[in-house]
Amino acid sequence: MEPSNWSDEQARTVLRVFEAVSRHRDREHLFTAIAGVLRQVFEFDALIVLLAGPGPDQMTPYFIQPRVAIPALQRSRSALDTVFRTGQPLYVRTRADVADRPGSVESMQRFGAQSYVALPLDVRGEVIAVLLLQSNREHAFDDLDISFATEIAGAIALALDNCLAYERIVRSRALLESENQLLRAELSAARPPGELVAESPAMRDIVRLVNLVAPTDATVLITGETGTGKERLARLIHERSQRADRPLVAVNCAAIPTPLVESELFGHEAGAFTGALRRRRGRFELADGGTLLLDEVGELAFDAQAKLLRVLQTQEIDRVGGQEAVRVNVRVIAATNRPLIEMVHARRFRGDLYYRLAVFPLDLPPLCDRHDDIPILAHQLIVESARRLGLAPPHLDEETIVELERYGWPGNVRELQNVIERAVILSRGGLLDVGALLEVAPEPIVDAGSPEANEMLAALEASRWVIEGDDGAASRLRMRPSTLRSRMRKYGIERRR
Repeated sequence: MEPSNWSDEQARTVLRVFEAVSRHRDREHLFTAIAGVLRQVFEFDALIVLLAGPGPDQMTPYFIQPRVAIPALQRSRSALDTVFRTGQPLYVRTRADVADRPGSVESMQRFGAQSYVALPLDVRGEVIAVLLLQSNREHAFDDLDISFATEIAGAIALALDNCLAYERIVRSRALLESENQLLRAELSAARPPGELVAESPAMRDIVRLVNLVAPTDATVLITGETGTGKERLARLIHERSQRADRPLVAVNCAAIPTPLVESELFGHEAGAFTGALRRRRGRFELADGGTLLLDEVGELAFDAQAKLLRVLQTQEIDRVGGQEAVRVNVRVIAATNRPLIEMVHARRFRGDLYYRLAVFPLDLPPLCDRHDDIPILAHQLIVESARRLGLAPPHLDEETIVELERYGWPGNVRELQNVIERAVILSRGGLLDVGALLEVAPEPIVDAGSPEANEMLAALEASRWVIEGDDGAASRLRMRPSTLRSRMRKYGIERRR
């Protein structure tokens, strides 16, 4: 059938097929569009594309409309084998015609077909697939239909070839992306101990300051919300200091009962109090020559603060029950999530101790201000969690990274770590899925009437809700504007319209 003999409708059909070929690469969209075009010139009830393979005697369903499950079939037991071998179309006109064609019956029974036409899809001299049009009535196709269908099969074969090539590219790209993700994760996991993820401008500034202060013996005060990594930053300072070969001793001030603070920090002599059966060295002595991390220093009782100040000034400690001062050589790093300057104003923290600790202050930004760090942190935590749990590391795709970056992370890096660990367990080496976990992630329990919230409200009112600038609320509170905004979200503080 020559193109010059095509009807107007047939000519339009060919143009629409080529339009579908140029517009679509996804198999569902492509062959759904082709099926819609073919229905305008052929009367059929089912369209099936069967690919050659994967084995030499197999053919595999590639596209089926309407949808129905058909497993891979043996070509040698199917009437379609002749189409694959000869490259010639096959027309079965009636149900009776299939009596000598075993293999056609199963396909026809699934759709209730009474006739069908099978067209070879030939690419570069090789039949890579068969296009099967089935009808629920006998003699559904005449010779002109088959001739025309054979002519446009070349365009459909081209569409299929392009679609298969695109799918190979997508699979290769996904494989390369997966390998790249895994390599990045392995590199992140292989960072030296204490190495911080610092792709965001805020964290780069922190690392720059760490590099300046670490080689000195200056006292450092690390502030920041819970879960921002204050202890890890303290370890980085120690590891980059001249004391790196000496111990880093950490003490959680909030975990020490008030009556035992002095004994825990400074030690005690035998018989100093009931139960003190022998001399015990305190944390300052254990850290002699190294670094002492006073975590949650804002929780120290007021009386203990005075004794800590004396040690910082003299580098001498008095054991409980002791008669002589003990000389120590300790660098102190303090960390807290409490607003110490506000506590000083409220007379709940000694001002002289605050200024002695804040020789070199470092304020860690919340995770919501570190968007550039989130992908790398996530990769690192995936590998660390998978290794610790003995599971295969799941794949982290771009869509999930966007979800992680959009989430507010009220629990900061610690919350990210917990979410990633749960997701690694649930994903089992597949695609990391955090959507449901982010939806149910608990909000932090915050006392909206706390001194910190009241102090922030007072500063915001005094600055007429201007956050930045010399007269802004952030400057009044001695914190970065981004930190103030984060804490405003934390407490639910917003300006009333």
